[in-house]
Amino acid sequence: MSIFTQVLSAIGDPNRKANTTQLGQIFGVVQQLGKDNDTSGAQMQQVMSVVGNCVRTALQQKQAEGKEAEVTEIVQQGDGEGLAAFQRLFTPQQQEQVAAVAAQKSGVDAAKIKLLLPTLVPLVLQVLNCGSGDGKASGTNPVLQEFLKGKEGEDGLSSMFKMGRQFLGR
Repeated sequence: MSIFTQVLSAIGDPNRKANTTQLGQIFGVVQQLGKDNDTSGAQMQQVMSVVGNCVRTALQQKQAEGKEAEVTEIVQQGDGEGLAAFQRLFTPQQQEQVAAVAAQKSGVDAAKIKLLLPTLVPLVLQVLNCGSGDGKASGTNPVLQEFLKGKEGEDGLSSMFKMGRQFLGR
């Protein structure tokens, strides 16, 4: 399954947090950030792809260290305390590296991307958190699990944003 398919399943499951309003807001913020920073949709898609891959790598590393609970906490923290979650995932040096890779792939200035990261990373985490239970559901988060199964260089999140915008008519 793809991340997008998992997100759609979560939207259809009344026991999951996902809803079209929330996802529409997330996609709208990404789109607006692109406009506000004179960045094309294609460039923002590239930036989101790199940011998503870096988030996945950071979460997979924590998972490999046996910190499953911390992975879940960080993803959930993205909904309310996004800056704190961002800082838990990436050191200042790693932030520079993420910005540099995203700049290289997208053509967007690295300094501009670095300023956007504290907003973009929590948006990624919010998408991942949409598979969490709404209090009635227990168990794993299928969106997060699908995301963590991905490999470096897979473009799941970027594709998810593209299909999500089409699905929601943005």
